[in-house]
Amino acid sequence: MKTLLTSIAVAATAFTAPLAAQAQDQLNYVLVSHAPDSDSWWNTIKNGIALAGEQMDVNVEYRNPPTGDLADMARIIEQAAASGPDGIITTLADFDVLSGPIRNAVDSGVDVIIINSGTPEQAREIGALGDAVVVGSAIVSAVADRLNAEGVPEPDMVNEVLDLVRALAEGAHGA
Repeated sequence: MKTLLTSIAVAATAFTAPLAAQAQDQLNYVLVSHAPDSDSWWNTIKNGIALAGEQMDVNVEYRNPPTGDLADMARIIEQAAASGPDGIITTLADFDVLSGPIRNAVDSGVDVIIINSGTPEQAREIGALGDAVVVGSAIVSAVADRLNAEGVPEPDMVNEVLDLVRALAEGAHGA
């Protein structure tokens, strides 16, 4: 459970403000993306994940297929799992190509978090966790679909969703 929670924290830190961490044994994580070396956005993520690892005293290695080839990415995930990390954080750019290596990593006992792509259903199917952006998008979409089905007009829908989010946040904080 400790490694699972740390996996979630490292993944979140890559996309949010830095988190404070308690002193712990050195943990090892691998972030695997589908992006080629030339992708400036993912190079920013690479730098951010390195900083997050330093701040949390966690070893985080970024790996990617240099040309963006997904077959190479599948091999990188297999190699990452074979190295015995505490967790793998990866994109799911193509379910058909990547689900096998990701499922194998999970089956070997490695915690895996899917970020940036894929669906919550796909993550569940292969035993991985989905990121908050993907899961949050699915929740908002489901709420919008339900409100639409109930005949709530579009402008009102935004307010309904915001009210629901506020109520959930207040409930989570005991307000």
